[in-house]
Amino acid sequence: VPPEFDTTAVDGTPAVDAALGWAALSISEDYNVHVCGVLNADSNGSLPLYFTNDAGNAVWAKLRVLDSDNEIIGETGLLKPGQYVERVQLNEKAAAGDVTLQIMGYQPETYYSAGSVGLATVLNMAD
Repeated sequence: VPPEFDTTAVDGTPAVDAALGWAALSISEDYNVHVCGVLNADSNGSLPLYFTNDAGNAVWAKLRVLDSDNEIIGETGLLKPGQYVERVQLNEKAAAGDVTLQIMGYQPETYYSAGSVGLATVLNMAD
C-alpha cells in the first residue's frame, strides 16, 4: 500500500532556529533533505523537526521516528520536492532517550524505493 501524502505539508523552505540543529543530508545526487538533529518534544508529544524534501529532488520522501526497539513512535506522510513538515506528533510510547530518524525516499508514481538512511540522535521530552 503506497504511503499517503502529508496533509500538513507546506510548500517552500522553513526558517528554523539554529538551536534546533537543522542540517542538510545528501543521500544521493537528486535526493537531499533537511531535518533537525536536536529533538525537543513538547508536553503534548509534538516534535519540531522541520523535515524538508529539497526543491531540486527527484524523489518523494517521508520520515519515521523510531525508538530504541525500532518501534515507530511518529512519522510524516510523503512530501513532494519543495515541501516541508514543521512537526511530527509522537505516540504514547514516545519516551526520552535514543531514537533514529529513518528517512525514506520513493520514486514518484511507482513508489519504488529510492533508498533510506537512519540518523541516530536523542529525543528530549518536556515534563
